[in-house]
Amino acid sequence: MYWDPSFDSWRHFGVRVNSEAWLVSADGTLIGERFFGFDDDAILAAVA
Repeated sequence: MYWDPSFDSWRHFGVRVNSEAWLVSADGTLIGERFFGFDDDAILAAVA
């Protein structure tokens, strides 16, 4: 969770809504993007 009251980080990363969640691999690759978070099964499947 990162909060930037200036919203500069939102613009930099292209965040569109407050409840946006990203799943990122150890090497920085974007695996998935969801609004309102990920469910446990989706996270476990991506990690597998």
